[in-house]
Amino acid sequence: MKNFKYPLAIEGTRDELEQLRIKIEELGYDNTGLPYGHDKILVTNLDGIVGKLGFLGSWAKSDYNRIVVSASNPDLVLALAAMTEGDEHTAGEWFVKIGSGDGTFTDGNLYKSIKPVTEMGAFICDNGKTNGYYTNPFNHFRKATKEEIIAHFSPKIFNGVTPTEPKTMEKKIIGYKLKDDCKQYEEAAASICYTGINSGKLSNNSFGNFTPNSEGAKLIQKAGVIDLWFEPVYEEKFKVGDYLYCLYYGAFNGKSNGKAGDVLRISSFENEMIYSQKVSFENGMIAASNGDLYTKYFRLATPEEIAKAQTKVITLGCKGGTFDVEVSKSRIWYGPEDASLNVATLREIVGMRRMIGKQYLFTPSHIDSGCKKQVPIQDWMRVLEAYDSLNK
Repeated sequence: MKNFKYPLAIEGTRDELEQLRIKIEELGYDNTGLPYGHDKILVTNLDGIVGKLGFLGSWAKSDYNRIVVSASNPDLVLALAAMTEGDEHTAGEWFVKIGSGDGTFTDGNLYKSIKPVTEMGAFICDNGKTNGYYTNPFNHFRKATKEEIIAHFSPKIFNGVTPTEPKTMEKKIIGYKLKDDCKQYEEAAASICYTGINSGKLSNNSFGNFTPNSEGAKLIQKAGVIDLWFEPVYEEKFKVGDYLYCLYYGAFNGKSNGKAGDVLRISSFENEMIYSQKVSFENGMIAASNGDLYTKYFRLATPEEIAKAQTKVITLGCKGGTFDVEVSKSRIWYGPEDASLNVATLREIVGMRRMIGKQYLFTPSHIDSGCKKQVPIQDWMRVLEAYDSLNK
C-alpha cells in the first residue's frame, strides 16, 4: 500500500462522501472500513493504519492530527489524499514545475500527474485537458506542499477558515529552511545541495537555506528529503501595528531603517500598502519599497522579541553604587527586592511637594527606596518617563 502522507477527516453530505470514498479508493486506499451509517465523517488513516479508509464519528476530527476538510471541495480533498511520503508517487498526485517554462508548463504552477512519476512523467497541461510528458521529470518538477495545494484550490472550508477570513493559507513560499529537529542532517543536506568541496554547512538567508526553484531545491527534492528535513519559508506581508524585526541595516533618503536586531512597529503606509512606496515606523524611521526589501530587511518579530523590545532597563544611583529597574508596558520591576512597584504610588512619591508654614516649599531630591538609600528623585522620574513612553 502507498505511504500516504496526511490523515484526513472529510465532512459533507452522504452523496458527497460516498462519491469521494470511491475516488479515494482509486488512489490506492484500502476501502474496508465501516460504511456510512451512524458515523458520518469519512476518514483516512483509519485506526492509525496508513491508507485505510472508512467512516467514524465527529470525534475522529481531532484524532491522529487529521486535516479537517469539506467534501464540498472534492478537488482539494483528492489532492490532499493523493499526497505521498518520500520517494513514493501515485497517479493523481500534484507537482510544481521548477525551472523555466516551455509553453506547455509554466514555472511555479501546479500540475496533476496522470500516472506514477518514474523516468517518464505525464501531467495535465496548462490548458487542463491534454497531457504533457517529461523525461527525467524530477529535473523539472517537485511535489507540491500541503500549503500550495490548499492555496491552489481555494477551499470553501479548511479547519474552520473561510475565504472571508484572513487567508494565511495563500502565502507564497519563498524558500526552505532546515527544521529545528533536523539539525543533525545539515551536513548530509549540504553534501546533497553543494557539489564538490563544501563546509558541511547550509547557507542561511532571509528566505531560509535555498529558494524553491534553485538547484539546491531540485537536488534536495530529488533525494526525497525536502518534506522530511525542511519546512517552507513564506513571504510576509505586513500591516499597520505589526512589529518587525530588522535583519540588515538599510537606509531611505538618508534615514536609517534600523540596525540588525531592532524591533520596529509600523505606524503607517503610503497608500496603505506595504509593497507600495514607503512605510513609516513609530520611532520616525522610514523604509522604501524596492523589490524584495521587506523580505530582505524585515520579518515579523516573535512575541519574545516584541516583549524584549518593550522592556527598558533603567540604572538608578543610590548610596554606595547603582541598581537597575526593569520597565515594561505592564509593570515596573524593582530588581533589588524582586517586586513589582505600584505605579500610582510611585507617581505620588516622585511628585511629592510640601509647604512648611507659609514661606517654605519642601521638595525632596532623594528618597530611600526599600533597601536602596538616597536614590535621586530625578532617577525615579526617568523610570516613569520610560513607563509612559511604552504605554502611549
